[in-house]
Amino acid sequence: MPEDNSPALLNLNLGDVSKSLEIVTENFCKAIGSCCKPKYTVQMAKAIGEARIIIEQAAATASAIRVHTDVYEEDVRRRAKHRREEEDIQRQLNMESIAGTAILHLNADAKPEAVNSDWITNFFDKCRIVSDSEMQDLWARVLAGEANSPGSFSKRTINFISELEKSDAELISKIFGFCLTVGEEVTLAIFNWQDPIYTNNKVAFGSLIYLESIGVLSFNQQKFALRFSAPVIPVRYFDKTLNLERPDTNFSQLEMGSALLTNTGRELAQINQFLPVEGFWEYLQEKWAKYLPKKQEDAAPASQS
Repeated sequence: MPEDNSPALLNLNLGDVSKSLEIVTENFCKAIGSCCKPKYTVQMAKAIGEARIIIEQAAATASAIRVHTDVYEEDVRRRAKHRREEEDIQRQLNMESIAGTAILHLNADAKPEAVNSDWITNFFDKCRIVSDSEMQDLWARVLAGEANSPGSFSKRTINFISELEKSDAELISKIFGFCLTVGEEVTLAIFNWQDPIYTNNKVAFGSLIYLESIGVLSFNQQKFALRFSAPVIPVRYFDKTLNLERPDTNFSQLEMGSALLTNTGRELAQINQFLPVEGFWEYLQEKWAKYLPKKQEDAAPASQS
C-alpha cells in the first residue's frame, strides 16, 4: 500500500500557498492599481485562513481514509482467502468426480500408468473447473479412453474440450449419431443433409457450418469418398455390420457424403457417448445398395468403437 493516499492538496505546504497567493495579489494589484492592495491583502489573509482549514480537514479525512482502507483491505484479504479455499475445494471435488467416473469406463487391460504425465497435468488443469455433471461425464470418458489406449487423445483435443460449451457438446453428440466405422476408420455419413433422416433429427446446414468453424468436421457441398481396394470392407454402426463388396475393379470409391471428421472430431468420436439414429441403418443400405451382395445379412454384433 502506498505511503500516502491523501488528496493532492495535502502535498502543498501552507507556506507555499501563502507565497503563491501573495504573488497573485501583487501581480493583480500591479494590473489594476496599488490602491487596491489593502483590500486584496485582506482577501489574501482570508484565503490563507480558508486554505489552512481545508488542509487540516483534508488531512483528518485522509487519516480516516487510511484507517478505513487498512480495515477494508484486511477484510478483502480474508474474503479472498476464503474464496480461494472454496475454489480449491470445488476444483478438488470436480477432479475426484471425473476420476471416479472414469474408473467405470476402464477396460480390463487399461494402462493408466502409461499415460504421459504432461498429458495428465494438462488434463486436470483444464477439467478442474468443470462442475456440470454431463460435462464431467464427457471428461471422464476422455480420461478413461486415454487410460485404455494411451495416445488416443491429443493435448489439442483436450484444449478444445476445455472451451466447449454444453450446447456444443450436445450438438456434437447429435451429429455423431451418424458416425460409423468403415474398416478401421471412424467417419461421418452425411450424404445429403436435406434428406429427412437428417432434418428429422435436427441436423441442418447451419449446424454443419458451425461444427466446421469450431474444428470438428470439414463440410463441403462436394461429396467426400473413401477409396478401398479390399474385396470386402466391413462397415460397423453400433452393434450392426454391413459387409460391402468391391465391384470388379481394382479400386472402389465409397461415397461418404459432404462432411468429413477432423482429427479432433475423430478423437471425440471414440468416446462413443452418442446414440444410434432410428432408421439410419436402413438408410445406409439404400445408399450403398450397389456394394451389397444380393442377400446381405447382419453379421454378429460388433463391439462399439
